Amino acid sequence: MKEIYLRKLTLRNFKGAKEMVIEFSRHMRLLGPNESRKTTTVDGFDWVLTDKDSLGRKQFDIKPLNESNQVIHGLSPDVTVELRVDGKPVVLRKVFSEKWTKKRGSATEEFTGHTTDYYIDGVPAKQKEYQAFIDSLVSEDLLKLLTNPMHFNEQLTWQERRRLLLEVCGDVMDDEVIQSNQSLSAIPSFLEGRSIDDHRKVVKAAMAQVNKDLEKIPVRIDEVSRSKPDTDGLNEIELQTDIDTLKSKIADKEAEQTRLHSGGEVAEKEKRLREVEAELLQIKNNAQFGVMEQVTVQRKLVSELEGKVDTFTREIERKSRDIATNQESIQGLEAKVSKLRENWVTENNTELAETGVADSCPTCGQALPEDEVEAAKQKAIAHFNRHKAEKLESITNDAQKAKTRIDELEQTNEQLQSEIELLDCQLKQQQQAVTEAKTELEKLLSQVSDPTQSIEYRAKEMERQSVANKIVGLRQSVLDDVQRVRTELMDLRDELRRKETLLTRFEQIRRLNARTDELKTEERTLAAEYERLSRQLYLLEEFTRAKVSMLEDKINSKFRHARFKLFTEQINGGLTETCETLYKGVSYSGGLNTGGKILVGLDILETLQKHFGYSLPVWVDNRESLTSPIELDCQLIELVADPTKKKLEIEDLEQEAV
Repeated sequence: MKEIYLRKLTLRNFKGAKEMVIEFSRHMRLLGPNESRKTTTVDGFDWVLTDKDSLGRKQFDIKPLNESNQVIHGLSPDVTVELRVDGKPVVLRKVFSEKWTKKRGSATEEFTGHTTDYYIDGVPAKQKEYQAFIDSLVSEDLLKLLTNPMHFNEQLTWQERRRLLLEVCGDVMDDEVIQSNQSLSAIPSFLEGRSIDDHRKVVKAAMAQVNKDLEKIPVRIDEVSRSKPDTDGLNEIELQTDIDTLKSKIADKEAEQTRLHSGGEVAEKEKRLREVEAELLQIKNNAQFGVMEQVTVQRKLVSELEGKVDTFTREIERKSRDIATNQESIQGLEAKVSKLRENWVTENNTELAETGVADSCPTCGQALPEDEVEAAKQKAIAHFNRHKAEKLESITNDAQKAKTRIDELEQTNEQLQSEIELLDCQLKQQQQAVTEAKTELEKLLSQVSDPTQSIEYRAKEMERQSVANKIVGLRQSVLDDVQRVRTELMDLRDELRRKETLLTRFEQIRRLNARTDELKTEERTLAAEYERLSRQLYLLEEFTRAKVSMLEDKINSKFRHARFKLFTEQINGGLTETCETLYKGVSYSGGLNTGGKILVGLDILETLQKHFGYSLPVWVDNRESLTSPIELDCQLIELVADPTKKKLEIEDLEQEAV
C-alpha cells in the first residue's frame, strides 16, 4: 500500500491567506469560525496537486483581494506542500505570478497575463514534468476520491458510482444466480449467446413489435372484407359461357371484316370485265383482219393505259374506304371519350357516406379505444380516397388512350387524303393519255369497216355493260357492309369487356378470402409468439431480482455503515439500474443529514483506499455535524466550524490520544 502523508502546508498570498504555515500530525483538527481559512487549506493542498480547488473548479479566485474585493496586484500566490511518500520526503511547490510587459514606445509596464512556476524538491520543473511526477504519486481522480469523503456521493454520477462499486466489490456472475434458483434453469436455453441485459432488450423490442402487429390484424381483416366486390345476381359459370360465345362471334365478324376489306367479289367482277373487253377487242380484231400493224399497236397502248387508269381508280377507292373506316372509328372513340368524361365527373363527385368502422370489439363487445377507432376510420377514408384516385386515374388513362388513338387515325386520314390527291392527279394524266390514244385509234379504225354493228359484238357489249353496272353496285354495298360489321364488332367487344370485368370479381373474392385466412393464421402465430416472449421476460425479471438481492448483499458486506440500492422497481414491475447510498434506510440524496453523509462517506472512502492500495490524508469538512468518533487507518484532518473561536486554531488529536 502506498502511503502519502501530509507533513506541512505553507500558503503565501493564496486567496485570503497572506502567510499560513501548518505542520500536520496523523490526526489534526482545524477549528475556527466561518471565513477563518479552514477551507483555504484544502484548496491550497488540492491546487498544488490537481490545479483545482476542493470543489473541483479550475477557475477560482487564487489571488488575494483588497477590502473593495479588487485584486491586489504584485502579490504572487505561493503554496508549498511537504509530503512523505512511503517514508521518503517530497516537496511540491507552485507559484502563480503576474506577467507585466513594457510595450515598445511605452514607459510603463502593462499587465498581460499570468505564469505558473513548478518545483519538485526545490528544483524548477516544466508543467509536463511536474504533472507526470504528480501522476506517478497518485492520479487526480483517485486523489479526489480517496481524500474527500463527499466526492463519491456528490461528484460522481450514479453510473460512475455503480461502476466503481462493481469494480471494488465484484459483480455476481449470471451462472451463480441461475444455479441459486431452480426456476431460472431454462434461461440459458433461449439466450442464444446474448447477455441477460441484451436478451431482455431483444425480448421487449420483440414483444412491442408483436403487440403492434396484433393490433393491426383486425383492422387489416376488416379492410380486406370491405374490399370484396359485389357478386349478387352473378353466376361464374354462366359468365364464362357468355365470354366464350362472344369471343367466337368476334372471330367470325373479324373474318367477315377482312373479307370485305379485301374486296374479293368486286375484284372477280373487274377481272370478268377485262375479259369481256378483251373478247370485244378480239371480235374487232377478227373483223379487221389485215388492218395495218399500227392499229394493233395502238390498241395495245390503249389497253395498257386503261389498265393503269383502273389501277389508280382502285387505289383511290381503297384509300377512300380506309378514310371512311378510320372516320367511323374516330366517331366511336369520341363517343367513348365523352362517356369516360361523364364517368370521371360522376366518380369525382362520389363521397364516402360512412367508414363502416366498428367502435367496439366484434368478439367481446367491449368499446375500442377512441384513438384506435379514429385510426381505423382514417385508414378507411384513406382507402376510399386511394381507390377513388385509382379509378379516376384509370378513367383518365382510358380517355387519354382513346384521344391518342383519335390523333393517330386523324393523322392517318390526312396522310391518306394527301396520297389520294396525288393519285387523282396521276389518274387524270392517265385518263388524258387514254383519251388521246383512243382518238388516235379511232382515226386508224375509221379506215376499216365498223365491227360494232355485228350481232356478236353487240351481245358481248351488253355483257360488258351488265358487268360494269354490277361492279358499281357491289362497291356501294361493300361500304355499307364494312360500316355494319365495324359497329357490330364494337358492340361485341364492349360486351366482352363488361363480362370479363364481372368475371374477375370472383377471382378477386378468392384472393381476398385467402388473404383473410392468412391474416387469421398470422394472428394465431403472433399470439403464441407473444405468450412465449412474455414467459421469457418473466424469467429474466425474476433473474434480475435474484441478482439484485445477491449483488446488494455482496456489496453491502464490504461496508460498515453504508448500504447501496442498485436497482429501482418500476410501476410495471420491471427493474431499472441506479446507485443510491443509504444509511439506516435514509437515502443520501433524500434527506440524510450532514453527519450521516460524512459517516457513510468516510466508510466508503476507507474501503476504496484499501481496494486501490493507498493511504492518503483525508479532509473532513463540517466535522462538527458528526458526533461519533472517526476510526480511519490513515492521516485524518478535521475541519470544524466553531463560532466560539475568534481565529483559526489547530489541535493535535494524535498527541491527545497518547
